[in-house]
Amino acid sequence: MKEIKIQIGDQVIAGLDNEEKSEHILLALHGWLDNAASFTPIMPHLNGYRVVAIDFPGHGYSSHRPEGAHYHFVDWIETIVHVIQHFGWSSVTVVGHSMGGMVATVLAASFPELIERLILIDSIGLVTTVPEEAPKQLRDAILSRKKMKAKSRNVYSSIHQAVEARSVVGNFHSDIARYLVERGAISTSEGVKFTADIRLNIPSALRFTPSQAEAFISQITCPVLMMLAEDRIGELNQRVEKAIGMYQRHYQNLTMLSTKGGHHCHMEFPDETAQKMKAWLNND
Repeated sequence: MKEIKIQIGDQVIAGLDNEEKSEHILLALHGWLDNAASFTPIMPHLNGYRVVAIDFPGHGYSSHRPEGAHYHFVDWIETIVHVIQHFGWSSVTVVGHSMGGMVATVLAASFPELIERLILIDSIGLVTTVPEEAPKQLRDAILSRKKMKAKSRNVYSSIHQAVEARSVVGNFHSDIARYLVERGAISTSEGVKFTADIRLNIPSALRFTPSQAEAFISQITCPVLMMLAEDRIGELNQRVEKAIGMYQRHYQNLTMLSTKGGHHCHMEFPDETAQKMKAWLNND
């Protein structure tokens, strides 16, 4: 796979390109605190498709936001519009995992002319806040910014220890965690540190309301494949089940499939996930 870098103003968006000579393009968007290597295991199984996976700002090898700036959900959409325009793609199939799926959802509603199809991996709807909670959401975010400035990063004695820590957080095997750590951590004189911008841990200052989320989803005109992990656990499972109940009926053209594995099913079972993706793409 080829490392790529895209200049957007004074920021760099990094990523991986399998350089497949194909007119069928998949733009892959990773989840929160992951990076483009999230799609490394599945790329070999997506033969016949050119796959470009990017690092969102603050993740992987992409630039961090400037000092004094913060990470707002709506800015992710602008980033992806710039990426698509950079390559000169007239339309593209977007594959989004978790947060990447939420970005893809808003992108498909707001820029339908750019999106041919949408594949959501264990992702449905958007994270929302009811209007009554908006003042508290803003307050918590601002107070968290102040605390985050004083917070130091965790330091690990080795890459192995960092891999094990990421494995525990993600609830997946260390072999899976290693892909993310090798692109998302560096060795320093103090030890191994994750490189994702610490500001990514600050809560969003503003979120869409449930009715706004429904409005975005209802305006997605392209075909949508939703791939839901069979082995999701705990709170995540409850959130996804709740989101299905809230949002499923608002999609105009939705196919729902289950697939083996947990939240990172595309990394745990890349062959099966890829085969289901390709079957849907070929039959759509």
